[in-house]
Amino acid sequence: MSFFPSSVPTALQLLDARNNKSVTLTAAINDVVTTIPVADTSDIPTAGYLTFEDGSNEVIQYTGTTATTLTGVTRGADGTTA
Repeated sequence: MSFFPSSVPTALQLLDARNNKSVTLTAAINDVVTTIPVADTSDIPTAGYLTFEDGSNEVIQYTGTTATTLTGVTRGADGTTA
């Protein structure tokens, strides 16, 4: 039994702890997505790690960005649960 949701709601914030910048999801995602739609990526690094601000402590890794998406996404990075 998992205590983590299989999908994440929209309007959830993702935080980059290094620079305290966040992005907001614009659509729901599941635990196997490789692209995450967000409102704007201009304030975050072009690749790196983000943490969900929902108390789950899940880390995602992403390898690139467009203006409104994170690409090359790995959910459950750094030993966390997607």
